[in-house]
Order: sequence, then structure tokens, then C-alpha cells
Amino acid sequence: MIWRESLPARVAMATAGLLTVILLTISASAYVITALLLRQAVDSTLAARVALPEQRPGWDRDNEDWEHIIPFDDKHMPPPGRDGQVFVSLVEEHGEWVPRTGPDWWQALTPADDEVRVLYGRSRGGGETWRAFASMEAAHEVLPALLRWLILISIVGVLLSALIAWRMAGQTYKPLRAVIATTEEIHAQSLELRVPDTWHDRTLRKLTQVLNAMISRLQAAFEAQGRFVASAAHELRGPLGAMRAELEVALRRPRSPEEYREALEGALAETSRLSSLAEHLLTLSRGAAMSREAGIPVPSLLERVATEVRRATGGEVETASPPDLTVDGDSLALERLVSNLARNGVEAGGAPVRIEARPVRGGVELTVADNGRGIPAESLPMIFEPFYRADPARSRDGGTGLGLAIVKTIVDAHRGTVRVESELDRGTTFTIWLPTVSAGE
Repeated sequence: MIWRESLPARVAMATAGLLTVILLTISASAYVITALLLRQAVDSTLAARVALPEQRPGWDRDNEDWEHIIPFDDKHMPPPGRDGQVFVSLVEEHGEWVPRTGPDWWQALTPADDEVRVLYGRSRGGGETWRAFASMEAAHEVLPALLRWLILISIVGVLLSALIAWRMAGQTYKPLRAVIATTEEIHAQSLELRVPDTWHDRTLRKLTQVLNAMISRLQAAFEAQGRFVASAAHELRGPLGAMRAELEVALRRPRSPEEYREALEGALAETSRLSSLAEHLLTLSRGAAMSREAGIPVPSLLERVATEVRRATGGEVETASPPDLTVDGDSLALERLVSNLARNGVEAGGAPVRIEARPVRGGVELTVADNGRGIPAESLPMIFEPFYRADPARSRDGGTGLGLAIVKTIVDAHRGTVRVESELDRGTTFTIWLPTVSAGE
């Protein structure tokens, strides 16, 4: 159905429905108020005329219709009020005047044809009954006409409002069609396109800004992915090419056992490099899928990292942490995070590397500082990109260029932050904040 598929249709139908209820309420109120006011005006006129002394008790006796108005009947008439007066609506049936049945307010809303409003009054001594009457013909003609006009105005108002709502919703919906058309043209090869941001409506401007920001993030992610895939292919091609060349040379002619052993050792070294690279790539691919362990003791985590780095590099590593400090997260990933930074510091000639942890701002702050050769200022914005090396000379020293990219991935997975400060020949300091609290707080 159209109202399920079209936003303008739903807006128009909702507007028409709401306006119908409002107009019906107003029309009904107007009709009721008008009918009651007409009845009140007739009753007030009759009461004023009977109150004139010169018109009692023989008021209007020369009127030829007077004799047709029935006298007051205690059995069929309502009881008089405190002033001895009672108002009765009479209708003619079979040549006789009879009182109308039903509540008085309903009689006022539905005046009958040839209805007469009569005021009966008695003197205090219980003498002759006064009778004054007025025809309700005007009310009988006015109220139906008023009702027809109110219904007509309501119908026209509802239709006109629905049409206006349809057009306005259509105009509002028109920019959304432009947004849809633009977004349909966007794909992996055209991420430079943006949704036009020329609307005056604040909601539409906000929508286009959000969409454009999302497209920009997607573009950055695709570009980063492309660079990552190209760099990974380049890094994988090196070890594979070296391994293939060594094996081909070894198999080109018969060789001695020592030469075969040398070729196999070279292939094993390249295999180890490929294994390390695959492990790092797997860590990057895990991202936010890391586990979440509560209450990991920070002092023991740092000590394990220091022991491992000392054994692997031979460099000195110092640690400092409050004894009761804990952190929540993936313990293996956090160890790798700190280990990568400490290894980089030692390999950059910055031993001793100092690792400190302390509670701060409802979390844990880790600092890894070295006294090495530092990082050039122009390289700082790019050091967390995969396969980026600030020192090209280190491209074949056994590293994969993924250490700091892994650090950034682990920090993001733990919803933390990382910043770096470095000066050439003065050392580098990495500061990591993880959103956890110590056990003692």
C-alpha cells in the first residue's frame, strides 16, 4: 500500500487524520454551543416578556394560535421551578400539541419541525397559569444549515491540509532522493564523491555531514587497506624470492652436504621471517576481537615483558609500578604491546628502557621511554602505519615494520589512547592510557 511505501503519503495521512479529529471536535463544539445559545436566547426572551406587568395574566390573548397551546398539565409537564415557571418544548401530533420527550439539551440540539417553546408560569396564589410561547422555526432552519456548512468546511479543510502536507513532505523528501542518488553512485572506485551539502534544513545538513564523514572514513579505510595489502605483498615477496633463489641455486648442480646445509639454513631464516610476518598480520586482523580479562596484575605483566626483552635483545629494561595496580584486557595482547615498544627502544640504542605504570584519570597510564636515536618529526604522524619505517636502512634488519601498527591496534581494541614524544639523539617516550582502574581505588 502507498502509505507504507511513501513517506509523503504517511505524513499527509497523519496530518489529515489529526486535522480531522481537531475539526470534528471544533465543529461539534460550535454546533452544540450555537444550539444551546439559541435555546437560551428564546428562553430569556420568553421570561422577559412574561415578567412585564402589563402583559399578565391575559398576555397575547388575541393571538389566534393561543388557544391551540395546551394548558399546564401537572401529569405531563416537568415540575415548575422555584419561581413557578417551567419551559416546555411542544410539537404537534395528530392535531394536538404534546411535550417532546428526552433531555432538554437533546431537544435543543435537534429542534423539530413546527416546534414551539412555551413558558408556563403560575402566580403565587395558584391562580391562572401564564403562557408565553415562541416558534423554534428559526433554530430548525439555522442548525441543520450550520451543520452542513461545518461538515463542508471540515471536509475541505482536511483535503486541503492533506494536499499541502503531501506537497510539503514531497519537497522535504526531494533532497533525500538526491542523497539516495548520490550514495548509489558511490562504490570502492568512487569514494571521492560526496553528498551535496546545500540544504537549508538543519536536519538534512546534519544527515549529509554524517554521511560525508562516514564516506571519508570508508575512503581512508580503503586507502589504508590498499596500502596495507601492497606493503604486505611487497614484504612477503622478499623472503619468498630469497628462499626460491637459494633453493634454485642449490638444486642447479650436485653440491656438498655443507652447501646443502647452508642453503637450508638460509631457507629456514626466511621461513622464520615469514612466520613472524604472518603472526603479526594475524594480530592486526584480530583487532577488536581480543578477549577481555579482568584484574590483570600490572607489576607481574611488566616483569614478564622485561625478562623476555632482556633474553631476546640483551638490553637492559627497568620497570616501576604500584604493587596493587591492575588492568582489564587481553593479557597476551597487552604483553605484546609493551614488548614491542621495549624492543624498539633497545634496538634503537636506547637501553636502558624504562617502563612505568601508574593510575590516572580512572585508568592506567603506561610509559615506555628510551634514550635512543629518536624519530624524525616528519615521521611521527606515520609511525603507526603498517610497514612504515622511519629509518630505511633498517628495512632488512629482521623487523617487519608492523610493531607499532600492532601497538596501535591493541590500544584501539582496548579503547585507549597512545601518544609519542621524540627528539633526535635524545630518545623517545610512548604514553599509553587504558580505561581501567586499579584495585586499590
